[in-house]
Amino acid sequence: MISRVTRIMAVDNQTEMLEIIGRTMELIGGKADLFPCATDALEYLVEHKEADCLCST
Repeated sequence: MISRVTRIMAVDNQTEMLEIIGRTMELIGGKADLFPCATDALEYLVEHKEADCLCST
């Protein structure tokens, strides 16, 4: 069986929220790319084109 790590992108201007999301993803075996603004997240997505989910609050 092939398992795959879930990768999310999270965008929030509150660093505390990003820290919570990052720690939660680590606990469940996933990875999170964390961004303080949508512009940074979109630039990353255009360059890397890899994310299973995008969370924005």
